[in-house]
Amino acid sequence: MEACIRHFLKEYPRKSHLDDEYGGTYYWNERDVQWALYNHLRERTMAHSIGSKWCIHAEGRVERPRYVRMKKWPRTRRADIVVIDHDGYKKAWRDGTDFPPYEAMIEVKMVWPGWGRRFYEDAVWGDITKLEACVLGGITKNAFFILLDALDRTRIPYFQEYLAGITEKDPRLVIFHWPDSDKKVDSIRNAMFRKY
Repeated sequence: MEACIRHFLKEYPRKSHLDDEYGGTYYWNERDVQWALYNHLRERTMAHSIGSKWCIHAEGRVERPRYVRMKKWPRTRRADIVVIDHDGYKKAWRDGTDFPPYEAMIEVKMVWPGWGRRFYEDAVWGDITKLEACVLGGITKNAFFILLDALDRTRIPYFQEYLAGITEKDPRLVIFHWPDSDKKVDSIRNAMFRKY
């Protein structure tokens, strides 16, 4: 799964809808990115031994983990993309037993230039804590958070320092940050991503 996401991020700048002057945003909205990633994963399931294309689903349902208080998780949530054990789900449905945990959950967050980091901080932190709670609660085996960042006035990604400051997290939660640079990003098409 990680290799497929890496490949998607490497191809991401070339499949742009907008150019350099917009600070790194390539799709018109987050839903476009989710749809592109969803299709990318479905096309590569067999080649990367993930299973059939039916293992990849959009908008997976996420119940509140057992140890999370109702105040922090008042209702059922959704994950942008989930990867399931298709045979395990069919067997559980047939036998009337509990469904197995997701193989992976993926959240995508796209930051638009000009809005600033503060506008997106709660949403970014909310997705990270949701994924970590799902990993710790046994709802998913692995979790991936993909942050498609924009550039501030000095051409540094908004969340560069913020993500570098996250020191303790579950190792089953992987954070991909694109673009990622502590120096000025001159060419957004050549910008690199980093895994945290």
